[in-house]
Amino acid sequence: MRVFDFVSRGLVIFGGVVLAATAGCAVMPVRAAEANNAESADLLHLLPKPHHVERTTGTFRIGPDARIFLPEGSTKPELIAASDLRDAIAENGGPTVTIDRTGRRDEDTRGHFVLTVQDPPSQDPILKEGYRLTMKPAGVELEGRSMAGVFYGLQTLVQLAEQFGGELPALIIDDEPEIQWRGFHQDVSRGRVPTMEALKWQIDYIAAHKGNMFQLYVEHPFEFRFNPAIAQNNDGLTPEELLELDQYCRDRRITFVPSLQSFGHMAGVLSLPEYRHLADVPLEEDWDDLTWQQRMRGATLNTVDPEARELLAKMWDAYLPLFSAPFINASADETYDLGRGQGAERAEEIGVGRLYLSHIEYMSELADFHDKRLMIWGDIVKQHEELIPEVPENTIMLNWGYWRNTRFEESRLFPEAGLDFMVCPGTSGWRRIINDILNAELNIRGFIEAGRDHGAIGVLNTDWGDYGHYNYPAASVHGMALGMALAWNVDEPQQDEFNDIWAHRTFGPGGPEVLNAWHSLNEAYLDNMTWLMLYSPRFDVESSPYNRTDPERSAQFRTEGMRLARALKSPNVEAEDWIVAELHHGARAMDLLGEKMAILYDMNAEEEDRPAPELLAARLDAFADRCEVIFGDYEDIWLARARPDGLLDILKHTDELIAEVRRTANEMEF
Repeated sequence: MRVFDFVSRGLVIFGGVVLAATAGCAVMPVRAAEANNAESADLLHLLPKPHHVERTTGTFRIGPDARIFLPEGSTKPELIAASDLRDAIAENGGPTVTIDRTGRRDEDTRGHFVLTVQDPPSQDPILKEGYRLTMKPAGVELEGRSMAGVFYGLQTLVQLAEQFGGELPALIIDDEPEIQWRGFHQDVSRGRVPTMEALKWQIDYIAAHKGNMFQLYVEHPFEFRFNPAIAQNNDGLTPEELLELDQYCRDRRITFVPSLQSFGHMAGVLSLPEYRHLADVPLEEDWDDLTWQQRMRGATLNTVDPEARELLAKMWDAYLPLFSAPFINASADETYDLGRGQGAERAEEIGVGRLYLSHIEYMSELADFHDKRLMIWGDIVKQHEELIPEVPENTIMLNWGYWRNTRFEESRLFPEAGLDFMVCPGTSGWRRIINDILNAELNIRGFIEAGRDHGAIGVLNTDWGDYGHYNYPAASVHGMALGMALAWNVDEPQQDEFNDIWAHRTFGPGGPEVLNAWHSLNEAYLDNMTWLMLYSPRFDVESSPYNRTDPERSAQFRTEGMRLARALKSPNVEAEDWIVAELHHGARAMDLLGEKMAILYDMNAEEEDRPAPELLAARLDAFADRCEVIFGDYEDIWLARARPDGLLDILKHTDELIAEVRRTANEMEF
């Protein structure tokens, strides 16, 4: 069974109970009831977990004449969710019920699904997404605290229908989110620009986990009408595509927020000859000639130059009208060159911190002009803590940090200054072959708990693609689901329970074996940047940064990599093909890295312990042969879900690795 089919229509057996989820508009709940209700805990598996569940007696047997009565004034999201409920009932042994959009109610509503909105609807930004679901033998009542509450209550109903088919257990659920904004932020600027199909899959997955915000991080991959060269031939998104995605999100009650880098990390724009003079420290190379490290460092806008601000205003004029969201994420992080070049004189006069703040003030005014609320990353402001109270008061600060030992408590700095903020953990995939979900689990949970404690208005979970975006989107699905689940219910489920539920839902009965192997692989390469280790072409002993590798660690990489590969090919694994393919390829790549490390170790051994040159040369050639096969397969995996341009950079680096390996083998002295 494919994961997407599972998310949208399918079901999976977990502990003797059928689990299910629906795509696009449905949630995949997995919930234990209250501690004093063990029976409910055994039967209900809802993710995110509702806050209050009470199991009552009996079941509701859905009859052939049953109707789903939508509330008056219901909109497209509710209709889509009701359609999913209708399909879930029919596909799991129940009758085909009718959706009634007239808003009229029969005097006798027994035997039906009656959906209503409380009078008056809640206006509270959090409570309005809550609902009360009452299922009795005589029928189902769902009251949303607003129409949004009806939408989220329908997601839970869909899950129950997938689990129990035409006989729904009697119960009462009272539920609402803990944190208002529950978002995901996807990097599309470091090489990988997903296809529209892949982006819509992400949106569906977010909606299925009760998320309500989506952002695409854009430095340059957008086809600006006034200068298409800004996209650097990087398969840029088009205005028409963004308009389509905005509508697709709205139909799933997701706010699609423009995220356009407007300060640092602007090398894609400022490497163009016509704009180089607008950088604080001008670049001397074209984008194609910049290394990954140079692209990552980027270039910082010279905010002292009025022409630079004119360019930024022109970019915003072209970009922001494509989004219905009330926000603009201008990023403004890691402004490495600020005040070090053309802005040095002004920085000397007022200080680097105030030079930074002056541009934030300008962008706040620009956001007001576009009727948007400004968001910026919080790293630079925290370096000038004394200026935090001077940040424009309507700015939303995005507090990020991606390690298990991130100082989560620094989030307090923003509310203490009267600023709204979001916590921004990460899926721990960038610079790695396969995501480090051990680090991600601690990072996501720690940040969200701190956010709740200090009054965060949102969670913006991030997925980056440093150094070409080799890392696989499939490996971020675990972190995506965890972030959404905890943003709705911060304390539940605990990690072991979440992993068990997520593994079964994503991979079917073979899920626990897959996830256990993945965790073991994480333990082998703990915190190492495995993609950097693999693609590095420096295979000679003297210059390789990884020539002191531990042979036991190398063996672990190989053993645990192949263990994950075998687990993914188990007949008990029922997942969407692309997820299995990507993770399986990643497992093979980790095995390949283990072999590289072992060869480097032997090449660096003392002379009396070093294998004969002809043996090392043979191993190097065999390694190069494996590289050609594995990276050839990677090309197909990339193109299945992403646009082609970014792949060229990946293949350039892997070709360099293969060439260096073969050169080293040829130079061995026999």
